[in-house]
Amino acid sequence: MNYIKHFLLLRKLIFVTKTIWQPARIGDYKEYFFTPYHAKRCFDLQLVEHKKRLNILRKQIKRLKSKVQLLED
Repeated sequence: MNYIKHFLLLRKLIFVTKTIWQPARIGDYKEYFFTPYHAKRCFDLQLVEHKKRLNILRKQIKRLKSKVQLLED
């Protein structure tokens, strides 16, 4: 039984550096807010992911605007 708990814990964690562990999945972030340091790391990671998504959406909007402009001309 202890082996299963250990396996599940390892599945949730990814080794980043010698001292920093962070969750493997976005849904696991809430479990790792036990220190301000880990909370900030998780927040920063989520912020980077949202910025990437925002940039992708902006590019899509630009493409759609250019298509509309071409169709109007």
